[in-house]
Formats: sequence, C-alpha cells, structure tokens
Amino acid sequence: MLLQFALALDNGRDEPCAVYEMSSGAVRERSVSADGKIANLFQGAAPVTPKELRGSIYPGDQSIHAADMVSVQVHNLRLLRDDVAVAENVPVLAIWIPPRLSRPWLIQRQPSQADG
Repeated sequence: MLLQFALALDNGRDEPCAVYEMSSGAVRERSVSADGKIANLFQGAAPVTPKELRGSIYPGDQSIHAADMVSVQVHNLRLLRDDVAVAENVPVLAIWIPPRLSRPWLIQRQPSQADG
C-alpha cells in the first residue's frame, strides 16, 4: 500500500483522501480468533432479505468509500473471544485504493537483508 501511495506522489500528483469515522465513532463488537485475527471487520448490508431490498437501508461497510480517491475507514472496536471482551476501544483502519492507482508489485528480500 505504501508503495502505491509513494508512486502516486512521486508522479507529482496530489492525492486527496476521504476519511470515514464508522458508526460516528461508536464502539462496534467483533469476534477474534485464538490467534487474534478479526473474524469479520465489515458490517454487512441491511436489510439482508428479501434479496431485492438487500442494502436498501445500509449498503454495508465494504461499499463505503469515495468513487475515485483513497478512502480510509476508522473503526472503533471491542474485541471478543468466546463472547468475552479481550480488548476495548481498538482503532482499526480499513483502506480502499481506487483502481487507477493499482500497480503490480514484486517484493523480494535480498540475502543481505536481515530477517525481522
């Protein structure tokens, strides 16, 4: 992601960014696995059924981004494991990059680089 941003800025472009404070900063609860991974960060569309009305009230977090600019969602989470809170007020960023900034990258460690 940083390579994408660096390339855009190196090409002399100013890149505006849209920032969304999800749920107006209210705490959302998300489950985490034993290894600490968030099972499902994004809130889905509402309503789910009937199919023809899916997302008519709320399109779902994955749809919340500006059309053609980098967008950052700021989530405030309470993390749960087995329905018990393991962390409170955890800020999590979800970043959407528009297709126009998409570039393939290959990153390979060189033997002289230390692991870490």
